[in-house]
Amino acid sequence: MRKLWILAIVAALAGCQTKDAKAPETAAREQANQTGAQAKVEEKAPPPPPVPDELKKDAFEYYGLGNSKPIKMSMVFSNSTQKLEGEVVVRQVESKDGAPRFRVERTGGLASLPGATLLLRSDGLYVEALDNGEVPKPVLELPNGLAPGKRWTTSNEFTLQGRKLKDNSTYVVRRVEKVKVPAGEFEALLIEGQGELIEDGQKSTAKMRSWYVKGLGSVKMEVERKVSGQKDPVKVTVEAVSVGQ
Repeated sequence: MRKLWILAIVAALAGCQTKDAKAPETAAREQANQTGAQAKVEEKAPPPPPVPDELKKDAFEYYGLGNSKPIKMSMVFSNSTQKLEGEVVVRQVESKDGAPRFRVERTGGLASLPGATLLLRSDGLYVEALDNGEVPKPVLELPNGLAPGKRWTTSNEFTLQGRKLKDNSTYVVRRVEKVKVPAGEFEALLIEGQGELIEDGQKSTAKMRSWYVKGLGSVKMEVERKVSGQKDPVKVTVEAVSVGQ
């Protein structure tokens, strides 16, 4: 599961609205149609140029931008017995003015989560656009220089599925450690984050932990979101089930 914080928010929102979400099979059919149409368009376009070596830094490596193979992921919610599974793939689609762009796409039970367009810059990776949403300016997804102890903050406003969202978050790189998921055991970089989210005026707090494997991407993410006025937080866990199959 990529998409460090903004996609963690998407997952948490989906967990809070499981009853209103599209059935996984419906979302999968819609995603397949969209992917098929996109593929036909891209067949006519020449392949994008290779990513320059000077941009292949920590954000490129730990987000798995060099890995074009799909990763099968599972997603479970603390407020539902439903378990969603599907594939996630990141692929380069173009390069403008020396800035490579990538598409994040999901299939199966994860197709209801919006895809994203990512922009790779010299200082890190940014979310440039969200399907079913608006991003006024690129949002930092993952910076370079990911040594233990590194901290950074973000403050963003955007629209997702008709909802206006604001988030103010702080992140820290904790350490490299082993993490075990259904896909196997990996040496991963643990990044933690916490912050405040305002959704259509309603405040909530969120905590996140994500384990990134160099050359592969995130293999596990835990998100806990507590909405003001509600008793219990919603917890979302995403794990890699298999890689490249």
